[in-house]
Amino acid sequence: VPGLLQTADYTRAVVERGLPNASASEVQRRVELRMRRAQLLLREDAPQLWAVIDESVLLRVLGDRAVMRDQLDHLAKMAARPNVTLQIVPLNVSNASAPAIPVTYLRFGGLDLPDVVYLEHIRSANFLEDRDET
Repeated sequence: VPGLLQTADYTRAVVERGLPNASASEVQRRVELRMRRAQLLLREDAPQLWAVIDESVLLRVLGDRAVMRDQLDHLAKMAARPNVTLQIVPLNVSNASAPAIPVTYLRFGGLDLPDVVYLEHIRSANFLEDRDET
């Protein structure tokens, strides 16, 4: 689930699984940062988000069933927003290629800025700005 569409409890489960030796304060810091970034989608001048999620991600329980229920409810609510498009790739689609890490393509419409690809890792991130890479 893209970070911008995660609930706090789901984010906590992701961080705890990905960084099992992280202190409680580090986990909380990461959760708070992600929740602050997610607020961008709720602003009046919110950016457009188009997310494509493999169905298997929605079936994999992180945290517990209550965390997943809240996460799925949150996804449905966010998908109803005019600035969010959420697509689910069904399990039976055999020719889909899912990357091993989240890939975010940033396009700055109307601005004289190059497109950027953001590759999110649990411990770091990469930004690709070269036109051939993006």
